[in-house]
Amino acid sequence: MRSRNRAWPVKEKAMIFMILMWWPFMGATRSQVALTDHRAEYDSAVVLSQRDPIAAIAGLQQAVLLSRAHADTVTWMESLYLLLKLNVEDRHYDEADALRLQLLALAQHYGKDTRMLAQAHNAVGSMYSRLLLKDSAEYHYRAALDILDADAPPLLRQALLGNLANNLAGVGRHVEADLLHREAHALADPDDLNGRAWSLNT
Repeated sequence: MRSRNRAWPVKEKAMIFMILMWWPFMGATRSQVALTDHRAEYDSAVVLSQRDPIAAIAGLQQAVLLSRAHADTVTWMESLYLLLKLNVEDRHYDEADALRLQLLALAQHYGKDTRMLAQAHNAVGSMYSRLLLKDSAEYHYRAALDILDADAPPLLRQALLGNLANNLAGVGRHVEADLLHREAHALADPDDLNGRAWSLNT
């Protein structure tokens, strides 16, 4: 049985340490944004994301700064998540990868949102899968699945099972992969098709 208690790559640990050290001192001050509705900035970017990704990215960057200044961790995490997704779609992988690690560090530090923490692990797992670091990808996919409780959205569990199955198949562990694919297929919503799947594609 493979151990999940694997040490994270040194580069990843160093980046997360720096994020945890510096984020209280980064960005705008409360006085600079006192008159700005940071949640409205995020909501506007969500609408723009489907028709004007460039404008959405600019809005989300602003939402990150404002939510951080207002100590609104939930909006901060949501803004980071959508921002990294849009960067992935535009193939700005370096920017997206930095956002993945920042989101994971923030979600771990916050500790109150298991869904977002699982999505952050999924995003980091996808990064390592793309980089062909299969052991690291498996670690994060399994960490995300371990976090989910019985009330977790089925779509999120399905995405994680599918990602883990694809990762295992890529290293020749086909029996395990097949079982996970079957488990993921059993969670599929026949009425959903491809609509909501976009929300978990990182």
